[in-house]
Amino acid sequence: IYASGFVGRADRPPRAYAWLAGIVLLIAVEWLVFDLPAVVLLFGGALSLLIGSVAIHSDELDRREAALRLSQAEVRRLAAVAERERIGRDLHDLLGHTLSLITIKAGLAAKLAARGDSRAAREIREVERISRGALREIREAVTGFRRPDLDAELTSARLACEAGGISLTVDRPVLDATPEQEAVLAMCLREAITNVVRHSAAGRCRASLGREDGWVRLTVEDDGRGGAIREGAGLAGMRERVEQASGEMTVETAGGHTDGPHPGRASDVGFAGIRGGGGLIRVLVAEDQAMVLGALSALLDLEDDIEVIGHARDGHEALQLAERLRPSVVLTDIEMPRMTGLELAARLVERGMRVIILTTFARPGYLRRALDAGVRGYLLKDAPAEELARAVREVQAGGRAISPELAAEAWYEADPLTDRERQVLRLAGEGASGAAIAAELRLSEGTVRNYLSEAISKLGASNRVEAARIARQRGWL
Repeated sequence: IYASGFVGRADRPPRAYAWLAGIVLLIAVEWLVFDLPAVVLLFGGALSLLIGSVAIHSDELDRREAALRLSQAEVRRLAAVAERERIGRDLHDLLGHTLSLITIKAGLAAKLAARGDSRAAREIREVERISRGALREIREAVTGFRRPDLDAELTSARLACEAGGISLTVDRPVLDATPEQEAVLAMCLREAITNVVRHSAAGRCRASLGREDGWVRLTVEDDGRGGAIREGAGLAGMRERVEQASGEMTVETAGGHTDGPHPGRASDVGFAGIRGGGGLIRVLVAEDQAMVLGALSALLDLEDDIEVIGHARDGHEALQLAERLRPSVVLTDIEMPRMTGLELAARLVERGMRVIILTTFARPGYLRRALDAGVRGYLLKDAPAEELARAVREVQAGGRAISPELAAEAWYEADPLTDRERQVLRLAGEGASGAAIAAELRLSEGTVRNYLSEAISKLGASNRVEAARIARQRGWL
């Protein structure tokens, strides 16, 4: 009977039931050998079976409960990891580009002031405005007090579009909407306008609010480039907010470039000839942030021997401009829509062009991949203006412009991922399922699982989320 009580801890079903059957068999052998009364066999065997079965069932429930607790702990851990990543992305969006822009504009103001140019005061006022806005956003993020206001977001949208050279039209009738509904609409408007300013290369945008068949509807339209859209963190977050409020979100886009010119879009601007003749270094700047793009161009244009001949807001546009204009040097950011700066650099180097990469963060993986692609220069966006100009001249002369400290860091730890593992892990990190990844890359689901397993093993991670986080932190994605 005691043995039956502990058999559930000795092993799991069905082996535990085999042990229990053995105990009952021993009782039967004992009954035969010692010629015991029949009641011993009946009572001992029945009681052992009952106690053993209950013990096995109870111990199995305990094991499953323990496994469930472990699973719940893992879910909580993954949720915490995802939340840290979300906070990290928010801080990156909040501070990374803003601080880079402040640094560039401050350097531009210093050079203008040294020349006695009245535009220096305007740039300093712009730095003050950007700094105050960043401070306010940081304060709201840290305190967690962020109450979206629809009218305030409409005002911010007008300012953002004006800064990006986009004409914004707003239809804002009086809405009988709850504060919760207006808060969701405000956050969606912010994300939509941010995408228009950053990625659309539009000349005109329209934001319309209204009621239709009992629905409160927000529509944001622009005349930008269109093309295929993959939902990133911003659109996914917008969709999640809308669905949590029992709403629906639809994204519609043209199949490609729209017909006709778009004001401010570099690919629609003709560049005939070179300003001032012979010895100028012709530079193409690719950067998806409009204000950073303008500040970088203004800084370089102040140099007597450098001319900015074109601007691009994404990698695909930069490649087309580079093939048409044949610049001496191409300056590109890394994180751009439609084609990353690293992919752009590899294609430009294949065409015999010189490339300098400008980025906000010095991630070793990015730098190593840039060097492997043949990039001649790698600088941080907060580098002094003189260093940027010197790097352009050095690369034009056939040299390199890479900080020795950054170069040493790049070779300290090699990227263990293959190109295909990197593609699969990037999509997995964006939340795509195995089936979606297989369809995107035209692989079988089993092959996708194998690539993910290899990537997780190489990075020493416990799951795909952690593997994507590690690879992203090291610049391998």
